[in-house]
Amino acid sequence: MQVRAAFPFLPEPATAELRRYRARKPAFLTSRTDALDQWFHTRGRGGARSIQAPKPAMVPSPLAPLIDELQSRNVTGWLSIGATLLSGATDVQHKFARHGDELLDNPSPKGRSLAVPLTASVDPAEGWLFVWATRPAGADPDETDRRLRDYLRAKKHQLGLPRGVVFLYDQPTRELLDICYEGHTGPLNAALTASLSSLRPPSELHRSIHPNAKRPQSGTRNAARHKRKR
Repeated sequence: MQVRAAFPFLPEPATAELRRYRARKPAFLTSRTDALDQWFHTRGRGGARSIQAPKPAMVPSPLAPLIDELQSRNVTGWLSIGATLLSGATDVQHKFARHGDELLDNPSPKGRSLAVPLTASVDPAEGWLFVWATRPAGADPDETDRRLRDYLRAKKHQLGLPRGVVFLYDQPTRELLDICYEGHTGPLNAALTASLSSLRPPSELHRSIHPNAKRPQSGTRNAARHKRKR
């Protein structure tokens, strides 16, 4: 009920989902950062008898190149964006890493886009809207940028999400052209309000929500994930 209240566009849970949920049992979650904690508490300690724990290495991720780009370009919110992308399971990260190539492998004269809402819990205020998009050959860069920013702001408003980002790729060269952050949370202007009617309704989003979203506690990651193609 909490998930449906937070995301009213979701369909009713499937029978298999209800069965898995009812089969869950309470469990204790112990620390998952022991190696990191040990390194942190021993670093910088001097003395012949002191032993410094090795610094843990990051688990390889297919999203590493994209996250490196976020940091190198100093994109607004790059740390939160990167952490949210990495919060997904390995198979989800592989899907995210393929989105740009999948759009570029199926070019369109008008460009293509894919929208993926993500939330950290059942609270939409913690959410992000991620959009992968392409700019076709001959398209005006300024017009493309304006159109995508308008779409991002309108789609965020429609889904009730506060933050969003567009990863824009060039169709001819497959280059990552720009990463645009959008954090406007106020009312839309008249033009964007009118554009809401041209967006696909939230009810058409595909069902794909992380089971942790069924837990009332905040702090679980990747609680909701949906895809949309323009």
